[in-house]
Amino acid sequence: MAYRYLCKACGAIYYSASPPEFHREKSCPNCGGELACFSERPRLGEILVAMGILNSLHLQIALRLQASLKKKIQLGKILLKLGVISPSDLLRALEIQRRFS
Repeated sequence: MAYRYLCKACGAIYYSASPPEFHREKSCPNCGGELACFSERPRLGEILVAMGILNSLHLQIALRLQASLKKKIQLGKILLKLGVISPSDLLRALEIQRRFS
């Protein structure tokens, strides 16, 4: 199983066969930022929370709102409408998510 590590500060992605408890690098080699581990392609909300852009309460509110709507609206659009993230935050998170594919 491959593990993917995301730097919360600079957004760099690292791949390793080591799970978090055995991973040698505890911080980003580029900037020294904290690493978050994902074993599969992370969802947009997970990336935003891991990077400290969004807190888990705001994410839960947006997800509940999304589930309650009759018409499917993308989470990023809901977060923008709620004003909890900026357009640049959304673009950065989407770029990171795309690199995980």
